[in-house]
Amino acid sequence: MTKRIIYVILFISYSVSIYSGSDNCRGAGKSYFVNSSLLDDFFEKLLSLENDKQGKVNIVHIGDSHIQADFFTHAIRQRMQQKFGNAGYGFTFPYSLAKTNANNIVKYGSNVNWSSAKVLGSPADLSIGLGGINLRTSSDGFNIKLSVSGAYSFNTVKIVHPAWDSVFTLNGLDIPPIAEGVPSQNSEEEEAVLPTTMKQGDFTIVQDKYVTSFSATDLLREVNITANENKAVYTLNGIVLEKDDAGVLYHNIGVNGAKLSDYNKQELFFEQLSVLSPDLVIVSFGTNESFGKLSASSYMKQVDTFVANVMRENPYTTILFTTPAPSLLKRKILNHLIQDYTDKLTGQTSFPVWDMLRATGGIKAPLSGRYGGYMAKDKVHYKREGYVMQANLFVDDLLCLYEKYKYEKNLNN
Repeated sequence: MTKRIIYVILFISYSVSIYSGSDNCRGAGKSYFVNSSLLDDFFEKLLSLENDKQGKVNIVHIGDSHIQADFFTHAIRQRMQQKFGNAGYGFTFPYSLAKTNANNIVKYGSNVNWSSAKVLGSPADLSIGLGGINLRTSSDGFNIKLSVSGAYSFNTVKIVHPAWDSVFTLNGLDIPPIAEGVPSQNSEEEEAVLPTTMKQGDFTIVQDKYVTSFSATDLLREVNITANENKAVYTLNGIVLEKDDAGVLYHNIGVNGAKLSDYNKQELFFEQLSVLSPDLVIVSFGTNESFGKLSASSYMKQVDTFVANVMRENPYTTILFTTPAPSLLKRKILNHLIQDYTDKLTGQTSFPVWDMLRATGGIKAPLSGRYGGYMAKDKVHYKREGYVMQANLFVDDLLCLYEKYKYEKNLNN
């Protein structure tokens, strides 16, 4: 009994130190999250990972140019993997082959030119999937060289494509073509199919709908992706890099100039999202909607549609929205629509929201010396250090709530 009392006193003292005055935790009363209790299911998965040191937790961050650049998302990725383990880089797209900006962590090169299609303002396109952008070529002699730097060696490569066809292969491996997969034994589900598994040299290959997975015994730092069979057109939707270690996979998916409405048109995007087995989907839009003068009520209709689309294919995931970051119109006009979107997002009760606008100083922040210095010249985007600042604010708040969740769970037990 005495030991239990001492334990409780020590635990309370520890918790008070966490929630009062720490630079890494502003405390529940100052958190920039709303509806934070809706993160409990996600926190339980993080807790299981932290305690058992087994498995993976998948976080998928979807957005526009702020996300494509990967400054914001990579800073979050690093913080989360430092605490919970590095399970790999996650989803990556050959942006450079589509002639648009990319990070310098995963590098791509090719011997042929590729064309691309984006979600941006386009009608529904059955070939635009998980990346929100695709690559196409009619050359069967193509080679894509992928290499990684830093801490992101991998032993599993998942190639995402529009159909069952195994048109891509890795390092010249020979994969028998499969058109529709293997039918399941459940006659009531006519469309249900089972993935097929085979061995080729040091690789285990799994073919499933929308993805062909190659798993090696040893860690790799580069691979070559080539054609597996003759096709009129080869379409690539993205690549996922993983390793066997337990930890977090932080997938970033962004397209410059994109809006929620652009993604909402693409059925394949939401179908392929399940390839990533998302435990948490973070959604960051609003900047481009504000430039198009979309009303707050219309913005929320797109939000609701996006949530419904994600949940239809991934019913057990948690969806978290961030409000837009501060920006200026024409480099000098306060962006009041950003505030309107923020008020609507933080006023609903259906999903958790992180109020980035308020966390980074509000709509007047670009005019201030403190936050304005973090912004790029266009007063829309941010310098690298600005995105890192945003990421640290976000992770500090998120981990504060996570520690609070652990503390309350221990008290209840």
